[in-house]
Amino acid sequence: MRALTDDERREFDRAVTCRNCGEKFWKKNGTTLHHNHVSGHYLFPACNSCNLALKPRKSRVSTDDVSSDSNLLPIIFHNLTAYDGYFMLKFVKKEYARYTTKNGKVHYADVGVISLNTKKCMSLRIGNLLFVDLFQFMAASLDELCKGMRKEGIDDFVHTTRYFGHDDIFYQKGIYPYDYVNGPSKLDETALLPKVAFYNSLTNEHIDDKQYARA
Repeated sequence: MRALTDDERREFDRAVTCRNCGEKFWKKNGTTLHHNHVSGHYLFPACNSCNLALKPRKSRVSTDDVSSDSNLLPIIFHNLTAYDGYFMLKFVKKEYARYTTKNGKVHYADVGVISLNTKKCMSLRIGNLLFVDLFQFMAASLDELCKGMRKEGIDDFVHTTRYFGHDDIFYQKGIYPYDYVNGPSKLDETALLPKVAFYNSLTNEHIDDKQYARA
């Protein structure tokens, strides 16, 4: 871990509660310097329990893998099971799970899948990347989840408030032209699309003026 700046040291010394769980520090669960284990940068004061829980897990794709000592990286998708997971399985390449054994031979690990059927999967593991479906635990749209949390204020948006501030635009689902974007070339466009391009055939709805203003 790199040395703390003066501001970081003052923040840490003044802290009386864990930034992650909100509980007060006490003798059996004291203050720790929670930091990024890749960059070494200080993140926030955390209780010992949260610091251990947040610590990245080391990951190897096989018991005889000696080519990697990287951390397991969970990647959260919303509705991975019904949409994104299908395309990931369709286009995954064996190179993504490549590793080297103790005798120097190159092998390719299997893709770990927890599936519901031949087209839907609840989670995927490719190398040290673990893809999981948030929808399996919170069965509502992202828009509804954001609105529900927002009713209680923004205190629970710990990382959002820390890095993006308090502007309302960061606490609601964005506006996206799902029907219009039908290929990679559409992602190269840089101008705001006309309002009609945001029509959603799935819900049979157009966006209103307020939504278009923040599109």
